[in-house]
Amino acid sequence: MNNNDWQLIDPEKSHWQIDATKDLPSFLRAVPIIAPPTGIIYFESGSTDEEIESFFMANGIDGGVIPMGSYDSTPFYHLPISTDKLEELAQIAERHCEVEIAAHIHIYCGNQLILQWYDAFWDPIVVSKEIPEETVKRFCDQLSLHFEAVETV
Repeated sequence: MNNNDWQLIDPEKSHWQIDATKDLPSFLRAVPIIAPPTGIIYFESGSTDEEIESFFMANGIDGGVIPMGSYDSTPFYHLPISTDKLEELAQIAERHCEVEIAAHIHIYCGNQLILQWYDAFWDPIVVSKEIPEETVKRFCDQLSLHFEAVETV
């Protein structure tokens, strides 16, 4: 998929906004709440730590760079949503600093992003309004995070 094919979430339009978290293992364990089973979670600009890279090489799938990220030679990985694989990655994340896993995290289905988290762990998480409020609430309750609807005219 080339960079022009992605349907990003426009932060200038209506969306859900979730407070950032630095608890990556818990975030990964909560992903199946908000992501459809056919979803893909994307990680960009993490470290090249051997344990992390081995996990992604064994479990990741091919895919391009999602625009507006780092645009440099840092690694990026696409991981199909799987409770087992997300748990395995959460256990790895417990042994590493969160930014070793990624600086940007996104979730997408097809070419449409449903969750964008640029500058993960510091900036708010942006979620598409396509995701029902009840689903966003369950996700946030699991993580003890606040969320709000951002409405635009």
